[in-house]
Amino acid sequence: MRLPRPPPPQGSVATATSMRPRPQRTTCLTLKHSCVLRCAPTLTARARTPRALLAWSPASRTHEGQPKQSFAMKVSTDDLIESVVMELESLDIDKKDPPAEKPDPKNEMVRDLIKQTREMEEQLKERKEWAQKKAVQAARKLGNDLTELRMLRMEHDDNQRRKNDKQSLEDETMKRLTRLEYELKKKSGQLDRSNASVQKLEMENAEIRAEMEAAKLSASETERQCQILLKKEKKDSKKLELWERQKAKLQEEIAECKAKIAQADKELAGVNKSIRNMEVKIREDTKATEDNLALAEQERGKRESAKADADRRLEEIRRKTEVESQCYKDDLRRLQDQLSRLQKSMGANAPTVPSAYPPAMTDRNAAGAPKQPNQKAPPASNRQQEPIQNTGRRRGCIICKREEACVMLLQCAHQVLCVGCNKQHEEKGAVRCPSCNAKIEERIRVFGASSN
Repeated sequence: MRLPRPPPPQGSVATATSMRPRPQRTTCLTLKHSCVLRCAPTLTARARTPRALLAWSPASRTHEGQPKQSFAMKVSTDDLIESVVMELESLDIDKKDPPAEKPDPKNEMVRDLIKQTREMEEQLKERKEWAQKKAVQAARKLGNDLTELRMLRMEHDDNQRRKNDKQSLEDETMKRLTRLEYELKKKSGQLDRSNASVQKLEMENAEIRAEMEAAKLSASETERQCQILLKKEKKDSKKLELWERQKAKLQEEIAECKAKIAQADKELAGVNKSIRNMEVKIREDTKATEDNLALAEQERGKRESAKADADRRLEEIRRKTEVESQCYKDDLRRLQDQLSRLQKSMGANAPTVPSAYPPAMTDRNAAGAPKQPNQKAPPASNRQQEPIQNTGRRRGCIICKREEACVMLLQCAHQVLCVGCNKQHEEKGAVRCPSCNAKIEERIRVFGASSN
């Protein structure tokens, strides 16, 4: 839509300089006016102040039906949103679940959706206010610019009517107009950006409405599922009570079984203790028996060795006695032979040697002569047995002088201590023989006959 060109001033000649810039100004003003007319419905819908509505030209009233319809749609949408929010708030969702029950995830989801919806509404409200402020500011600025542009145009026309020779003033005016046109373009770009942001906010508002509708549907579905879950929860609570009773019975039975097991464990511990005591006693008895058997075996070995030693010595004495008796017999036979030779040499005239035996006993003595060595042998054997009898006498302890010495000390092999004195000697820590002062390596108890 083009604006009518202003008539030239009367009494003036149109020069080339005055005719040149007019088409450019007309084109710029035409574009600006068409842009304003294009943005008028949107600004009318957003700017609700009377001052902003009065700033528009009458051409904008041709589009009056569309802003009214948009405003009515917006009011109905706001009412719908408020009604949905009121219905959602009427639901008893904020009510906390009793502490004994678990929180319902559906209620938590609905609460989160309501919180998000409220936050989005607040953001939308803030963005609406900001867009309205920007639109009002742009409308005011545009109105001021249009007013200033009209004034400048009137001033320019007056200047053209007055004088055409004031080229400098016209140039300044043209510069000013150019600057104003640039600013107007800039403001138009800002207005376009504001409209784009408003459209973006409207799209976001539509998305929020769709989300609210979906939330409303999900809330109804959630309520239906909550009813189903409540019924199921009642059934589960009944089953839980039954299971609790069964659990109590089982716990009582378990407690009884544990008591019985504890009693059985105590009895088993007592039995195990008695068994261990018996095993210890049996081991001690077995050890004592083995020790006694070892001592008995040792004593039997010592007795056998002592008996073998005694038999060996007795055999030696017997052999020695036989040898000595044979020697005595040989001496007696030699003496008898000498006596018979002497008697033969002396002859019958020799005086007879008085005999100690009577004549009647001569033959008997002669017959009994071989037996005389046997009769004289016992004294020789008795003489040989005297050292043995002396050595076989009872040996006394050199410490107490009362008991028999029955402990042999090794390595010196002295048998000079009795059992009591040996024990005292060992407890005192003495390691030397009391007889020869040799080091004692071992103490042996001697049983049976005395021996060196």
